[in-house]
Amino acid sequence: MTSAHPRPGLVDAAFWCWMAAAGVLILGGLLAAITTSDNFREATPGVPEEQIRSILTLYRASGAICVALGLAFGYTAWRTRGGDKRFRRATIALSVATVVLLVVFAILLGYLPYLAPLSAIGLMVAPVLATRHKASAWFDAVDSGSDGG
Repeated sequence: MTSAHPRPGLVDAAFWCWMAAAGVLILGGLLAAITTSDNFREATPGVPEEQIRSILTLYRASGAICVALGLAFGYTAWRTRGGDKRFRRATIALSVATVVLLVVFAILLGYLPYLAPLSAIGLMVAPVLATRHKASAWFDAVDSGSDGG
């Protein structure tokens, strides 16, 4: 299948953008998840302890969400690289949803987990690469080749 339909460089570039974004999301999410309350106390003097705990809980939860999203990107991008059109659509939808989630975190919560803005760059570039004409034609060719055989 791969010799009959060689994978274009656009698909590989999109894959590596997704994988880089996944790695950055996982790393940033883990950093956010292990943040201690001492870090928040130093950054916000005069804030009551109860409020620091609630902010820390929210911050850790957003870090856990980032880790889960990073793992999801790793799986779906890997399947997309293999030529599965369904996973390409799912990965693109996950990219859009993640960027929207990061914007919501930034606007409503006033912060983002560590490194999350950096991952948004890859999450915006990869869907563009994966939907270019040459990449779409390759996905169509691989899909029609697997249905016919």
